[in-house]
Amino acid sequence: MISRLKTNYNSLLSQAQEKDRTIQRLETDKRTIEESQKLTESKVLERNAKITEMEKAIEVLKIDAKGEPLVIDSGSFNSVTKYVFSKNIETLEIADDCFINLSTFHIDGLRKLESIRIGMNSFTRVKSDDHWDWKKVNDSSRSFRILNCPRLKSIVIGEFSFSDFAKDFELSNLPELEVLKLGVMNKDSSNFYFASFVVRGRHCRLF
Repeated sequence: MISRLKTNYNSLLSQAQEKDRTIQRLETDKRTIEESQKLTESKVLERNAKITEMEKAIEVLKIDAKGEPLVIDSGSFNSVTKYVFSKNIETLEIADDCFINLSTFHIDGLRKLESIRIGMNSFTRVKSDDHWDWKKVNDSSRSFRILNCPRLKSIVIGEFSFSDFAKDFELSNLPELEVLKLGVMNKDSSNFYFASFVVRGRHCRLF
């Protein structure tokens, strides 16, 4: 009698343990499927974001090629590492948080260009609300040059833009330049924090 009860007990225990293992496997499979779905959704979102950015880039490039006033919206061209502006543009306006991965901002020989305006936190990987890593800020691979633009009258750059451009800052042969404004007066704007400044030619008003 006792032996039969023990046998039944062991059989039921074995069945219960097998059910537990089955439940654990099913739960693991469920989690794997859910994580896979999340990953798929993430990839879809990432792909859609890239498509949107590419569509924006195409529209901007069309305008750039025509030489119309070039306006670039916030958050644009952040996957771009190289960009050459058309020689036909007359005004260049770039909003906030653009071109974070562009390592060189070089404009040379744009004979029609009259004004440049750039918003906050563009052309930098170190944003105003980030914890500042001084090694990142002092990036000697990133440089800024505007040369040989005979009609350029004003350059206005918002807070923290170009904050980690540490190699150089050069303005040369800009005979009509009147206004150079970096950041906000009486406020820590951190533009070109470690860069060496070179301004050659006619004096301009510096803000």
